[in-house]
This record gives sequence, structure tokens and C-alpha cells, in this order.
Amino acid sequence: MMPWPYWQGRFARRSIASRLLVATLVIVIVGLPLAGFLLSHHYRESATQAFDDRLEALLNVVIAGVAFDRVEQRLDFDRDLGDPRFDQVYSGWYWQITDGQQHTLTSRSLWDQRLPTHDNEALSARTIDGPRASSLRLVERDIQLAPLEQPLHISVAAEDEALVNNVRQFQQWLWGGLVGLGALLLAVLALQIRWGLAPLRRMRTNLREVENGEAQQLDIALDQTQRASTRAVNGSSAERLIVVACCACSRVKHRPSSRVPGRRS
Repeated sequence: MMPWPYWQGRFARRSIASRLLVATLVIVIVGLPLAGFLLSHHYRESATQAFDDRLEALLNVVIAGVAFDRVEQRLDFDRDLGDPRFDQVYSGWYWQITDGQQHTLTSRSLWDQRLPTHDNEALSARTIDGPRASSLRLVERDIQLAPLEQPLHISVAAEDEALVNNVRQFQQWLWGGLVGLGALLLAVLALQIRWGLAPLRRMRTNLREVENGEAQQLDIALDQTQRASTRAVNGSSAERLIVVACCACSRVKHRPSSRVPGRRS
């Protein structure tokens, strides 16, 4: 593997256009995908948390409405969750109250199915397989209800299809926008190389003309940044020409005469 000074030296000898190309490709190939993954992950986590917060609010309503009938020795629930989907069979929105033994109460939508339980005193959220091979987002916790000795496990679940579709749609828009941004960066780079570096290419051509004797000096019809450098080079060239001319005159002046003494032409 080549050491870093080797690659640093090679990169330092590259042209400005090559450096701009490498920098833009690093942004397009590395920077944009990394930003896309971070934004996608953050949006998915935020959307999932918002969905879980909604389920948690429904879970609190279920907890507030549960009671135990001492006479009939059964669980009662007398609250309306305000969503008719809990009354529609297999609608995708369910709630369940159970002690894991003989007392179980469910929403009408769950019908003859049951939600899996996971003992946990603290609030927890997870994704499970629901009725009819559906994917559910479930929020659950355990509570203690007198006079029951066993804790009650209360859970609320809803299909996460809308959540998944929302995240997928955001990712499609995100990656489409990043691809467009990458194409725009490449287009701007091409414009910058063609138009922004045009004065440097014109100066290089002019230097070759001066070196080949096709021009006496550099063209000063450049931008303000390069005009001072061009005048300095032209001044140095003029001084060099004066020195060369003086040296030539000095050689001619001190050249010995080739005529024979005593002979007149």
C-alpha cells in the first residue's frame, strides 16, 4: 500500500480541473448517500415514534376504562376509544386486556384471535405478526388492578402499513432529490470547468505562443485577477529582451575586424 505522502504528491501535481472533479465526485459518491441514509433513518425513527405515541395515548384510555366486577368476577371496559375500527372485525386496530389465565377482554375487531403477550412493567413497543398475516405495531404494559392478584397485561395494536408506506414514499422523494442534486452538482462542475477556467486555458495558449515566438508578449485582455500577473510576466520578458539586445550589441562592438592591415578597399 502506497504511503500518504506519495498520494499527496500525486494529487498536488494534478490540474485544477482534476481537483474540482475529485472533490465533486467525493461529494456525490460519498457525501450524498451518507446524508440520504442519515435523513432516512432519522425520518423513520421519528415517524415510528409518532405512531407509537398515538398508540400509547389509546393505551392510556384503555387503562383508564378497565375495571373488575367483583359480583360477576369478570373484567369490564366501559370507555369509547372514538375510533370505529376497533368495532370492525379484523380492521387492523385492536386492544386486549388479559391476566394470562382466566380473565381476558378484547376489542370486537380482534374477534377470535389473540395478541401475543410479553410481560413488562414498563411501556414497550414492538412489531408483531397479526391476524391474517398482517404486520402490527404493538404498545403494551402491565398494571396491577385490585382485587386481582395477577397483573393485567394491556396492549393496543394497529397495522403499520400506513407507516411503512409513508416512510417508503419519503425515501423515494429523498433519493430522487439527492440524485437530482448530484446531477446538478456535476452540471455546475462542467460549467465551472468550461467557463470558469477558460481564462487559464487562454493564458496557457498565449504562453505557448510566446515560447514559440508567435507573440511578443502575453495578452492583457484578461480578468483583474490575472491581469497583474500578465503585466509582471510581460515586464520580465521585456527586461529579458533588453538584456539580450544589449549583450548582442556588446558582442558586435567588440568583435575583431577581419580586414588585413594596410589594405584599402
